[in-house]
Amino acid sequence: MGYILERLLGRENRVRDKINVLRSKHDTNILPRFAVLCAGHVLSNFERVYPNDDRPRKAIESAEAYLTNPSALTAISLKPVAGISSIREGIYEQAATAGSAIERSLSSALDSLGAVETAVGSIDYNAANPESHAPMLLADLAYSTAVFAARSARHAAHNGKGPAAECAERSWQYRTLMNLINEGPEQHLF
Repeated sequence: MGYILERLLGRENRVRDKINVLRSKHDTNILPRFAVLCAGHVLSNFERVYPNDDRPRKAIESAEAYLTNPSALTAISLKPVAGISSIREGIYEQAATAGSAIERSLSSALDSLGAVETAVGSIDYNAANPESHAPMLLADLAYSTAVFAARSARHAAHNGKGPAAECAERSWQYRTLMNLINEGPEQHLF
């Protein structure tokens, strides 16, 4: 367990360090794209628990459309995410009465929802403030999305494999972030 925890913390630090480098260079175009990729990567954890609720998927699709062609959209459509607080309240109510296996699934769905919410928040901020690209805020939103995604992966795993699943998610995040940095944000379209 100590080895997995050490690897997990090392991967988390690598992702955070790369985000901080991007922030310090004011290269903030990559950060919203990274956030959306992270949220999309764990969206299935939400959909497994709530297969008939397509609002998070529609929010991710809106974010992807904006990132693919920002000039075609003046601002992102957040209508699909408008009910996230009601989704969240429903999950909290279910978790209060659930057993541990169900609670883990609900936690995974909730963290996946948090990843979508923060990713869309970074896109919405970027669209509303195209001149500022406030690097600190975009870096924080991208990192928060990555944390939610890693927690979602941990909670979705079964039979004590949570730390390994979180470690695998962090490895995916690092590879994805490095690809975005090396290729440039415009090369990694959806």
